[in-house]
Amino acid sequence: MDVLFRRACEGAHKGFFVSIDEIQKVPLDEVSMICGAFQMASRKGHDVILVAAGLPYSFEPAIQHDGCTYLRRSVHEELGLFTPAETREAFREAFNKIEGLTLTERALSALVRHSSGHPYMMQLLGYHLVEYINGLVEITTHVVTTEDVDVVLPLALEAYERRALRPMMSVLAPSAQSYLRAMAATAGENHIARTGDIAKYLGKTHQQLTSTRKMLVDEGIIVACGHGQVRFAVPYLRAYMSKPDPTLESLALLEEWDV
Repeated sequence: MDVLFRRACEGAHKGFFVSIDEIQKVPLDEVSMICGAFQMASRKGHDVILVAAGLPYSFEPAIQHDGCTYLRRSVHEELGLFTPAETREAFREAFNKIEGLTLTERALSALVRHSSGHPYMMQLLGYHLVEYINGLVEITTHVVTTEDVDVVLPLALEAYERRALRPMMSVLAPSAQSYLRAMAATAGENHIARTGDIAKYLGKTHQQLTSTRKMLVDEGIIVACGHGQVRFAVPYLRAYMSKPDPTLESLALLEEWDV
């Protein structure tokens, strides 16, 4: 791969740009090969840029993998949740670019509500919605309704759970998973849990859980929202952690936003 990439760079008059979407789907050995090729090309003086996008949990395993030191020197930008207004505008702009499709305001509100402003959930909802509409027979124009959104929502949620929530949980220590389950069990209707209640649920002291709570906050999985209070920062994670066996049951269809 090094030789092929170097030859491609030599034939590029204005440098070489490569982008990788959903890098979490690329085996780490292949990521290592890509990094090796870019590192060699850079050493040879070629202008090369590598941009990789993926879910947050995929970053740390990649930079720790052998042969991926190239990524350790990269600029890491973490994209957080969009606001309701930003989410609405993003959906509206994306669908306005699709010829023959229009959104009702109720359908748009449903997309905003169900996505909770999570970029990946927004992508999944949009993808499955367009796929569903393309599968309808003999249509050239279509007005997207809430009924259409209801049809694709389970598909988007299943993909979100399988590709985002499960892998994210799989790399967390058992103590962190236990903390999240305790949060899910003790949080109120506002999705806020008291750290004292979490400690009591786990049979531990507040001090014993300090490092676990800090790690979850630092990773952007939960947020502190007042003295002695925490809240889930990842949409649908509370529903996922509330299930008796998160690996077996389907994700509950909960609406995270009220918009």
